[in-house]
Amino acid sequence: MKLTLTLRALAVVAIGAAVIAPTDAGAVDSGRSIATQAPVGRADFEGRTIDLQKGWGDAQACHVAEDLNVTCWRTEAAMDDALGVAHYAGGDYPSEANGYASCGSSLRLYKNSYYNTPVLYLTTRGSWTTLSWFGYDNVVSSYRVGSCSATFRSGSYGSGVTYPGPTWAWAKRSTMGYGWWDNALSSTYMY
Repeated sequence: MKLTLTLRALAVVAIGAAVIAPTDAGAVDSGRSIATQAPVGRADFEGRTIDLQKGWGDAQACHVAEDLNVTCWRTEAAMDDALGVAHYAGGDYPSEANGYASCGSSLRLYKNSYYNTPVLYLTTRGSWTTLSWFGYDNVVSSYRVGSCSATFRSGSYGSGVTYPGPTWAWAKRSTMGYGWWDNALSSTYMY
């Protein structure tokens, strides 16, 4: 009798999973269908479109907005100026000019140790961000978390092992030589 109930329960779970499974090849994560978002990997850089998955070229700082639109600059300072972001004590505080009221939630991922550019500046919250979309998979060597905590994973779409280092609000690491994590980050989630 128990075996029959277990098989029935498994059948119900399997049928339920088939009903809610995505029908397209685009990943669905936390309600965000990648296929319906902005062209992933494309960025505006000095008035032209570049494909970050093929390389950043002269871009050294790229901002990924909530809608996954990406804009890049030659320097991190130029990005901060354009976005109206002041950088203090390892975190980002928005100025009144850019319209943020209280939460300056952000995450800066640096390709080099000690916060040296290139930098991927994320302000996407509430869903997994896969770094390969922006040509940034397995390259992060340092980071700064803004006012909201984050989670880092070794696989795409939030899969894989969770990074054990500090990712709470205002956390930072000048090197990710924490075990095997240097150049091993593939996805992030910001709360």
